[in-house]
Amino acid sequence: MISRMESIHDYKYNSVLLETNDGLASGFFLEFEFLDKSKMICLITNQHVVKNSKFLSFKVHTELQDRRFFRLTFDLSSSLNLYFGTENLLGSEYMDLIAFPFLVENDNVYEYYNEPIFDNGHVTAKELKIKILEISQVLPKENYSTLNPSDLVYVYGYPRGRHDEYNYTPMIYKGDISSIPNQNFNGERVFTVNVDARKGSSGSPVVSIQNDEIFLIGVVRSGKEEESHTECLKTDFFCQSNLEFRKMPKDLW
Repeated sequence: MISRMESIHDYKYNSVLLETNDGLASGFFLEFEFLDKSKMICLITNQHVVKNSKFLSFKVHTELQDRRFFRLTFDLSSSLNLYFGTENLLGSEYMDLIAFPFLVENDNVYEYYNEPIFDNGHVTAKELKIKILEISQVLPKENYSTLNPSDLVYVYGYPRGRHDEYNYTPMIYKGDISSIPNQNFNGERVFTVNVDARKGSSGSPVVSIQNDEIFLIGVVRSGKEEESHTECLKTDFFCQSNLEFRKMPKDLW
């Protein structure tokens, strides 16, 4: 079942541990709605996570009684139309974010955008157990002024690849904002949070709860070992209506 993320407790079905040629990272599911009202669920992570990788692999929860998880693998070198160009979305400004079309809606039923490689068996899209963040849950640019230093935030992901291996759930961290979100920290479209995001946290979502509603406000840019102030990329540009998906640029390989 694919449904909206209503509570912070749904985080375990929104985040996945990514495996690439370069190692481990984090990712999460976000649903986009386009001008023609079509919908697509994308896997969001950082560009640097897949920069030198030929494949992307992760496990997902399922509704199946005899198999709780399935590993899905995508061949990045042969897939088409899987890159959406955040690097040019803001003029010449580079954004270390990437979205992979994962599921597409057809007649109110989700199907795989590109058929993955399954490990020993097959699972349909409707048999997946996923909680998604909807585009309406992305904090728009004008609302960053409502955020302040010391405001509570949650970050969930897979630092150092750590997770509950039996239940396959990520780690969740509670912290607070440490810079002024409405300003660009050091001239970049980032803000900082007091969360100990270690290596492997790249691509983790940063969410805020306002009036009992969950809002995506950022994505961890990279996990670090030596400092607790974690830089987070702002995600307000996801709200733009002119988003388009394109092929992966060759210079990412």
